[in-house]
Amino acid sequence: MSTQVPQTDSIQRLAEFWDTHDLTDFENELEEVNEPVFESMKADALKRRLDRNRPMTTMTLRIPEDVVKDLERISPLLGFSDYQLLARASIGQGLRADLERLEGDTVLALLESLKRHGVSEGVIQEALSEVTQIR
Repeated sequence: MSTQVPQTDSIQRLAEFWDTHDLTDFENELEEVNEPVFESMKADALKRRLDRNRPMTTMTLRIPEDVVKDLERISPLLGFSDYQLLARASIGQGLRADLERLEGDTVLALLESLKRHGVSEGVIQEALSEVTQIR
């Protein structure tokens, strides 16, 4: 069993670690931070996603003709000058929704793990309040 808190940005890895360890065994390794670690990581990822000059690549997809016709038909109605832009935006929206759902599930797993390891509901609520205020 590991005797050090893992140095990782992975919420999943931390959740797995805390499922098998007790917070009180690591009091000497804990340090106070002034801003939420994961929140700043999310902000950095968002800034990278919004950068119009970020690297692009070409991808070829086989899409049913009726789907392409629908994309062509509704893209101008939604303010897109090209159906391919609508397709790219739709893929991006779906991906972001999936990432949020998956990362959210991981955060919930971490919260449950912290509760199992004796972190009080009050401390968890206080931490969640701090994170919510920053958003």
